[in-house]
Amino acid sequence: MTFSRLKKPSRELINKALRLALGISLLSALFTIVYLSTGSSVMQLYEGDISLKDIYAPYDFTYAGDLDDEKMKEAEKEALGKTRSVYEIAPHIEEKANETISLFFDHLKTASKVKELVGDDEKIGRLKTISNLNLSHKTYRAFIKAQDIDHVKNTISAIVNKYFEMGILSDSDKDLLKEEDVREIIILNPSTAKEKRELVGDMPTLEGLKGSIERDIAAHFPKNGKLREPALEITNLIMSSNLQHSPEETQKRKKEAVEKLSKIYKKIAVKKNEILIGKGEKITSRHLKMLKHLGKTRELDGRLPYLVGMALLLTIFLIMSIFHLRFYESKIFRNNRDLLVISLLVLFVAVTAEVVTVSPLSSYFVPLASASMLIAILLDAHSAFIFTIIMSIFVGVVAGNNFGLMIVMFIGSSVGIYSVRKVRRRSKLLLAGFFVGAVNFLTIIALGLLNNLNPPIFLGEGGLGALNGLMSFLLVIGILPIFEYLFKIPTDITLLELSDLNHPLLKEMATKAPGTYHHSIIVGNLAEAACDAIGANSLLARVGAYYHDIGKIEKAEYFSENEGEPKNSRHGGITPSMSALVITNHVKDGIELARRFKLNQALIDFIAQHHGNGLIYYFYQRALEKVNNEDEISEEAFRYPGPRPQSKETAIVLLSDSVEASSRTLNNPTPSRVQGLVQRIINNKFIDGQLDECNLTLKDLHKISEAFMRVLNAMFHTRVEYPDEEKIQKSKNRNNNHKKLNQKTNSQQRIDSGDGKKSP
Repeated sequence: MTFSRLKKPSRELINKALRLALGISLLSALFTIVYLSTGSSVMQLYEGDISLKDIYAPYDFTYAGDLDDEKMKEAEKEALGKTRSVYEIAPHIEEKANETISLFFDHLKTASKVKELVGDDEKIGRLKTISNLNLSHKTYRAFIKAQDIDHVKNTISAIVNKYFEMGILSDSDKDLLKEEDVREIIILNPSTAKEKRELVGDMPTLEGLKGSIERDIAAHFPKNGKLREPALEITNLIMSSNLQHSPEETQKRKKEAVEKLSKIYKKIAVKKNEILIGKGEKITSRHLKMLKHLGKTRELDGRLPYLVGMALLLTIFLIMSIFHLRFYESKIFRNNRDLLVISLLVLFVAVTAEVVTVSPLSSYFVPLASASMLIAILLDAHSAFIFTIIMSIFVGVVAGNNFGLMIVMFIGSSVGIYSVRKVRRRSKLLLAGFFVGAVNFLTIIALGLLNNLNPPIFLGEGGLGALNGLMSFLLVIGILPIFEYLFKIPTDITLLELSDLNHPLLKEMATKAPGTYHHSIIVGNLAEAACDAIGANSLLARVGAYYHDIGKIEKAEYFSENEGEPKNSRHGGITPSMSALVITNHVKDGIELARRFKLNQALIDFIAQHHGNGLIYYFYQRALEKVNNEDEISEEAFRYPGPRPQSKETAIVLLSDSVEASSRTLNNPTPSRVQGLVQRIINNKFIDGQLDECNLTLKDLHKISEAFMRVLNAMFHTRVEYPDEEKIQKSKNRNNNHKKLNQKTNSQQRIDSGDGKKSP
């Protein structure tokens, strides 16, 4: 007992988890479909194709038209103006200066060491000749007398190189740049491949560097020393500008700047709902530009808001559906199989809507009507109607907020639901498809007239809507068997096929257990009438009744309806407990037989539940009569295994089974006796708890009892007794004698009247 109490909540928890996972998976799948479709929302059209439908702008946007030459020229001019002139540091100037310094001081050393040159003047003269530098006599003399020649040389070289590395602009170039209003140039060092930007006003020139050079010389040579002035003189003599303008590099950079410019096109504004491409229009490069830009706009600029909006809408739809199913369709809400069916059809419509929308096909080819019809056939019309409302809105939004398409989808699908509400033959689906197509056509015509469209346009679209009806028929006829097989859902079409009395199981039962067969047919009639009275599925109940006792086929002789005379009963030679075991086993045998013949689970439920866990009262009483202590007999051993009926239909078959069997015991089945029998059986089942799990109300039970009485009274009605042939002949003779006697009497009366007074 404790184990079963713990097991039920655990199973319910698992079912809740599965429903939650299914809801999250459905929402994720729908969002993924929408997300993937936003990047491919533009039709795959090519130049020269013919548009099969009008293509409207889903929102305001602008796209690039032809190249804007004027703006391109302005952009090029601006780019060229921003391109700086390039000046390169000439390495050969620095090299020549260093070479001049080295040669001068080398010659100085040589002249100082020549023995033939006795006086300073001779040395100076020789040095002037060799060095060819235009230095003053005083400077030469100072260098001749200098002690540390290498130090002087290195110091001057360092100062010269320092300024050469900075880059020295000639005064003429600087003046020219100022005249051209060039404020900045690029200085490129070819040796290091490094470059830097410098303001023209801050660029050093030879004239501007004189003060800096003088300060550097003063820093290295003492004020009262004899080498400060000579060092300054030779430095100023050697220094020269080393920045040279590079026209090639400058032109190269200007060309690159122009090439990097993005093409500037004329902006063309498009308003929402403006026709981009008319139906039948030939696709041009201009059309492709519009569609390409529309795709980029939706992908980049409008992608996030669109996705967020669609995610919110899908979430709202899911929550609405959950609440509706929870409070108004609790049977479907608790059935994970039914929820999976709805989810698959939601995905089917969502995927096809996205594919059709971005393809050249008309949006009226979205197969919403077929999905709605499938739900109506597989589950019920009410759920199909709610499905239609939600998915019509979804399709309209996906198709660019197309309100007209939304209306057509809703009306056509609703008609489809109504048309298949009680369909029991697959051929009737063609008629349902015709109705859907006709209503689609009329709805599109009405919308075309309301929007004042050209008749050829809405007549053509109406024809496409009519084709949707034919397509719905083909899809339903093709998909329905797949869903019936995969999900084991008993549709009215399948049930009607199973109700054929030529079914192998029913034929076998008619041959091996004729009493059970006849009993099952009558139970089916009772159950059908009762279901019609309370609005339950009468066809399911009738077919379930046909098969509920197939477990009796193997041991038909053990059941009273097949025994013939009571004295021939097989139960006379076995114990009550064994008899009870044989009787209860017909439920288990029936389930095994049904599975062997691949009957639907809904029919197997009738076999398993048509006795509930009721007591086999007759054999239980016989067992009690054979023992002194009632405790020796377990009541559970004489009860059916169950479960109790879980639906209205299985409960009605349970009642029909008991009523039909008991009605055979009535000797004089008057209406009052039939009424008493029916009410007694229903009350007993109610008190025994067999109806606790099937959702039948007291009002339902009252209607069921009235339906049972109608059927039974019709079965047991009395007829007028017809006379046999001998009695008929006697009656004829008697009538002839009466006729002759009457004729004789009438003749005598005429003689007695005035006629007898005539003359002879």
